[in-house]
Amino acid sequence: MTRTGATTPVDRHRYLRDGYLHLPAYFTAAEITDLRAAIELASALRAGTSSLDKGSMTFYSLLFPLSEDLQRFISQARLVDAACSLLDDDVWVRWDQAVAKRDGAPTFPWHQDNGYSLLRAEHLQAWVALTDAGPDDGGLWVAPGSHRRRHRHHHAGAHVEVDEAPEAEVAVEAHRGDLVLFSSRMVHRTTPNHSGRDRWTYVIEYLGVRSLDPFLAPPHFEASRDRQPAPRFTRWLPGRRSLRQQVRYLPDRIRVRRQEGSWHRGM
Repeated sequence: MTRTGATTPVDRHRYLRDGYLHLPAYFTAAEITDLRAAIELASALRAGTSSLDKGSMTFYSLLFPLSEDLQRFISQARLVDAACSLLDDDVWVRWDQAVAKRDGAPTFPWHQDNGYSLLRAEHLQAWVALTDAGPDDGGLWVAPGSHRRRHRHHHAGAHVEVDEAPEAEVAVEAHRGDLVLFSSRMVHRTTPNHSGRDRWTYVIEYLGVRSLDPFLAPPHFEASRDRQPAPRFTRWLPGRRSLRQQVRYLPDRIRVRRQEGSWHRGM
């Protein structure tokens, strides 16, 4: 039976304790079919490759600005209600990506998503299984409880990886239509795909409207108003008006610009 509605108090307790929630059969087969079709159309419009691509693992990022169907999907009542119940009164979407982990794709190493985004605020990852995703086909592994602190990372090529691998890990065996919600501070990875079939997922990143992403230029996609779907692009969110956050991120922005300048000079 397909699950509907917001997360429950028990769900929230589990999320705060473990850093993730696995919600089986959240979407119907028809919803996943429609979502795949919207992703394929948007991917065809997104030129170029991602720096995260690794072997036969391919990332198709920032698709929702190209697709009204995806905008409706990521701002639907069930997802908005779940995100708001775990993050803030209202949320916006800073990023989305479809991930194809094809047969033979390698490990994607242990990391926190804050290690990539460089954000100080915790955000929510909504991980939609477009195909079955288990241990044999490059499925998701998490380290429960690792979201309680920020971990140090080092660069491994184009990727970042935590300095110390977690001691305990859990495989999230997801089936087509399942939803996994996890904290951006959750240490997680995906293992090699040896199944003989491709594994596809779609990931949406929600951020509370009072949280700033200083590295992302407006307009921003606001997903909710008063915890109800209210999809729209806007140049101003409460977090962007926060002088305290602007000042707090100033050293990070300077460091990123210096790194980008060094990278361009080395080309």
